[in-house]
Amino acid sequence: MTRLLRPVPEPDLPRILPVILAGGSGTRLWPLS
Repeated sequence: MTRLLRPVPEPDLPRILPVILAGGSGTRLWPLS
């Protein structure tokens, strides 16, 4: 989890942001993105 807290490259942001914003629901969008 500490890795997610660290600053990630901009290209990776669009992948992680929706997951954090959606929370548990974000895991469902993971395979789609």
